[in-house]
Amino acid sequence: MQNGILRLRSFVGGDRHAAITAAASAITACGGWVVEHTLFSDIMAVINFQLPAGEVASLADRLASAGIPVSPPAPAGTGAAELVGQLVLIFPNGTGNLRHTVPAFS
Repeated sequence: MQNGILRLRSFVGGDRHAAITAAASAITACGGWVVEHTLFSDIMAVINFQLPAGEVASLADRLASAGIPVSPPAPAGTGAAELVGQLVLIFPNGTGNLRHTVPAFS
């Protein structure tokens, strides 16, 4: 934990849409909520969330069971009631290019 923010990251080899959905579901299942998210092409997604501090280990377990093992290991406890966190999902199979052909219009 750095600057009072729980920072977790994971390399995910599967479908990115499924991984993002599974991560959001794991956060809400632990009593937390997604504050915001940012998508960086098809290479990375950053999910900022808040979570009851006592649910950190449960979140790590739920993420791992969904195929999203996190590092560094989640801390045991913080003493705070709520925790601000950030989960970075890295998709090594991404191309970095999500250009879509947009037809001309008149």
